[in-house]
Amino acid sequence: MEKPRPLFLVILGVAVLVLIYLLVIKGGGDNSDPPPEPATQTQTQTQPSTPDVPTTTTPPDTSTTKKDPEPDSSSSEPSPLSLPPSVASAMLKGKVVVVLFWSPKGPVDRRAKKSVDRLRKSQPKSKVAVFYASPDEIADYSFIAGDLSQTPAIVVVDRAYKTKVVEGFIDYTSILQMVREARKVPPA
Repeated sequence: MEKPRPLFLVILGVAVLVLIYLLVIKGGGDNSDPPPEPATQTQTQTQPSTPDVPTTTTPPDTSTTKKDPEPDSSSSEPSPLSLPPSVASAMLKGKVVVVLFWSPKGPVDRRAKKSVDRLRKSQPKSKVAVFYASPDEIADYSFIAGDLSQTPAIVVVDRAYKTKVVEGFIDYTSILQMVREARKVPPA
Protein backbone atom coordinates (compact mmCIF):
# COMPACT_ATOMS: atom_id res chain seq x y z
CA MET A 1 0.00 0.00 0.00
CA GLU A 2 1.37 3.39 -0.99
CA LYS A 3 1.65 6.17 1.65
CA PRO A 4 -0.20 9.38 0.88
CA ARG A 5 2.02 12.11 -0.54
CA PRO A 6 1.14 14.77 2.13
CA LEU A 7 2.17 12.40 4.94
CA PHE A 8 5.50 11.76 3.22
CA LEU A 9 6.12 15.53 2.90
CA VAL A 10 5.33 16.09 6.59
CA ILE A 11 7.74 13.34 7.66
CA LEU A 12 10.43 14.73 5.35
CA GLY A 13 9.87 18.27 6.72
CA VAL A 14 10.18 17.09 10.33
CA ALA A 15 13.40 15.24 9.52
CA VAL A 16 14.89 18.37 7.91
CA LEU A 17 13.92 20.50 10.93
CA VAL A 18 15.49 18.00 13.35
CA LEU A 19 18.69 17.98 11.27
CA ILE A 20 18.86 21.81 11.25
CA TYR A 21 18.21 21.92 14.99
CA LEU A 22 21.04 19.45 15.69
CA LEU A 23 23.45 21.37 13.45
CA VAL A 24 22.66 24.66 15.20
CA ILE A 25 22.93 23.20 18.71
CA LYS A 26 26.07 21.16 18.06
CA GLY A 27 27.66 23.81 15.85
CA GLY A 28 28.08 21.51 12.89
CA GLY A 29 30.78 19.42 14.53
CA ASP A 30 33.64 21.35 12.89
CA ASN A 31 34.79 23.05 16.11
CA SER A 32 38.07 21.64 17.36
CA ASP A 33 37.48 22.80 20.96
CA PRO A 34 35.48 20.60 23.29
CA PRO A 35 32.03 22.01 24.10
CA PRO A 36 32.27 24.83 26.65
CA GLU A 37 30.79 24.61 30.09
CA PRO A 38 27.77 26.89 30.33
CA ALA A 39 28.10 30.24 32.08
CA THR A 40 26.32 30.10 35.39
CA GLN A 41 25.38 33.68 36.03
CA THR A 42 25.07 37.02 34.29
CA GLN A 43 24.66 40.21 36.28
CA THR A 44 24.28 43.79 35.20
CA GLN A 45 25.23 46.51 37.61
CA THR A 46 24.78 50.21 37.08
CA GLN A 47 27.63 52.38 38.22
CA PRO A 48 27.60 56.13 38.81
CA SER A 49 28.08 58.35 35.78
CA THR A 50 31.64 59.20 36.78
CA PRO A 51 33.98 57.01 38.77
CA ASP A 52 34.38 59.48 41.63
CA VAL A 53 33.83 59.11 45.33
CA PRO A 54 30.09 58.93 46.05
CA THR A 55 28.78 62.20 47.45
CA THR A 56 26.32 62.55 50.27
CA THR A 57 23.89 65.36 50.92
CA THR A 58 24.44 67.13 54.21
CA PRO A 59 22.32 69.86 55.78
CA PRO A 60 23.70 73.35 55.26
CA ASP A 61 26.06 74.59 57.94
CA THR A 62 24.75 77.71 59.63
CA SER A 63 28.01 78.64 61.30
CA THR A 64 30.36 81.17 59.74
CA THR A 65 33.36 78.86 59.67
CA LYS A 66 33.26 76.18 57.03
CA LYS A 67 34.96 72.89 57.47
CA ASP A 68 35.33 70.10 54.98
CA PRO A 69 33.23 67.04 55.72
CA GLU A 70 35.34 64.18 57.01
CA PRO A 71 35.27 61.00 54.97
CA ASP A 72 33.26 58.27 56.60
CA SER A 73 35.81 55.59 57.36
CA SER A 74 33.13 53.21 58.63
CA SER A 75 31.52 52.94 55.19
CA SER A 76 32.06 49.56 53.59
CA GLU A 77 30.74 50.68 50.21
CA PRO A 78 33.21 49.98 47.40
CA SER A 79 34.33 53.01 45.47
CA PRO A 80 35.98 53.52 42.12
CA LEU A 81 39.06 54.67 43.99
CA SER A 82 39.43 51.12 45.23
CA LEU A 83 40.13 49.90 41.69
CA PRO A 84 43.73 49.39 40.62
CA PRO A 85 45.01 52.65 39.08
CA SER A 86 45.44 51.22 35.58
CA VAL A 87 41.82 50.03 35.50
CA ALA A 88 40.45 53.34 36.84
CA SER A 89 42.58 55.22 34.30
CA ALA A 90 41.26 53.13 31.40
CA MET A 91 37.69 53.75 32.54
CA LEU A 92 38.29 57.50 32.78
CA LYS A 93 39.71 57.50 29.24
CA GLY A 94 36.42 56.09 27.95
CA LYS A 95 37.73 52.63 27.14
CA VAL A 96 35.74 49.44 27.44
CA VAL A 97 37.35 47.47 30.27
CA VAL A 98 37.53 43.67 30.30
CA VAL A 99 38.78 41.93 33.44
CA LEU A 100 39.33 38.17 33.57
CA PHE A 101 39.49 36.59 37.01
CA TRP A 102 41.26 33.29 36.57
CA SER A 103 43.47 30.71 38.19
CA PRO A 104 46.33 29.16 36.18
CA LYS A 105 45.61 25.82 37.86
CA GLY A 106 42.12 25.49 36.40
CA PRO A 107 41.82 23.95 32.92
CA VAL A 108 38.60 25.87 32.20
CA ASP A 109 40.29 29.05 33.45
CA ARG A 110 43.17 28.53 31.01
CA ARG A 111 40.70 28.14 28.13
CA ALA A 112 38.97 31.35 29.18
CA LYS A 113 42.35 33.12 29.26
CA LYS A 114 43.04 31.97 25.69
CA SER A 115 39.72 33.52 24.65
CA VAL A 116 40.59 36.80 26.37
CA ASP A 117 44.13 36.74 24.91
CA ARG A 118 42.58 36.43 21.47
CA LEU A 119 40.25 39.35 22.25
CA ARG A 120 43.18 41.46 23.44
CA LYS A 121 44.98 40.91 20.12
CA SER A 122 41.90 41.63 18.01
CA GLN A 123 40.76 44.89 19.63
CA PRO A 124 42.40 48.31 19.34
CA LYS A 125 44.17 49.30 22.56
CA SER A 126 42.75 52.78 22.23
CA LYS A 127 39.20 51.40 22.60
CA VAL A 128 39.47 48.30 24.80
CA ALA A 129 41.62 47.65 27.87
CA VAL A 130 42.10 44.04 29.01
CA PHE A 131 43.25 43.09 32.51
CA TYR A 132 43.88 39.80 34.28
CA ALA A 133 43.40 39.18 37.99
CA SER A 134 43.75 36.24 40.34
CA PRO A 135 40.95 35.12 42.66
CA ASP A 136 42.87 36.76 45.51
CA GLU A 137 42.42 40.15 43.84
CA ILE A 138 38.62 40.05 43.57
CA ALA A 139 38.27 42.40 46.57
CA ASP A 140 40.34 45.03 44.72
CA TYR A 141 37.75 44.98 41.92
CA SER A 142 34.61 44.83 44.09
CA PHE A 143 33.37 48.15 42.67
CA ILE A 144 32.88 46.55 39.24
CA ALA A 145 32.88 42.83 40.03
CA GLY A 146 30.43 42.64 42.89
CA ASP A 147 30.41 39.29 44.66
CA LEU A 148 32.08 36.73 42.43
CA SER A 149 31.85 33.14 43.57
CA GLN A 150 33.95 31.26 41.02
CA THR A 151 36.59 31.48 38.35
CA PRO A 152 36.83 31.98 35.52
CA ALA A 153 34.76 35.15 35.63
CA ILE A 154 34.75 37.93 33.09
CA VAL A 155 33.68 41.51 33.80
CA VAL A 156 33.01 43.89 30.92
CA VAL A 157 32.57 47.56 31.81
CA ASP A 158 31.09 49.78 29.10
CA ARG A 159 31.85 53.46 28.58
CA ALA A 160 28.89 54.46 30.79
CA TYR A 161 30.40 52.36 33.64
CA LYS A 162 27.72 49.65 33.48
CA THR A 163 29.09 46.19 34.09
CA LYS A 164 28.26 42.74 32.81
CA VAL A 165 29.60 39.82 34.82
CA VAL A 166 29.76 36.27 33.52
CA GLU A 167 30.93 33.50 35.80
CA GLY A 168 32.09 30.29 34.18
CA PHE A 169 33.60 29.67 30.77
CA ILE A 170 32.75 32.06 27.97
CA ASP A 171 34.15 31.70 24.48
CA TYR A 172 35.88 34.31 22.34
CA THR A 173 32.84 35.00 20.16
CA SER A 174 30.63 35.70 23.17
CA ILE A 175 33.21 37.99 24.77
CA LEU A 176 33.67 39.80 21.45
CA GLN A 177 29.90 40.34 21.22
CA MET A 178 29.82 41.77 24.77
CA VAL A 179 32.69 44.13 23.91
CA ARG A 180 31.04 45.25 20.65
CA GLU A 181 27.84 46.05 22.53
CA ALA A 182 29.80 47.91 25.23
CA ARG A 183 31.63 49.98 22.60
CA LYS A 184 28.30 51.18 21.21
CA VAL A 185 27.31 52.73 24.55
CA PRO A 186 27.98 56.48 24.62
CA PRO A 187 30.47 57.65 27.23
CA ALA A 188 29.13 58.83 30.56
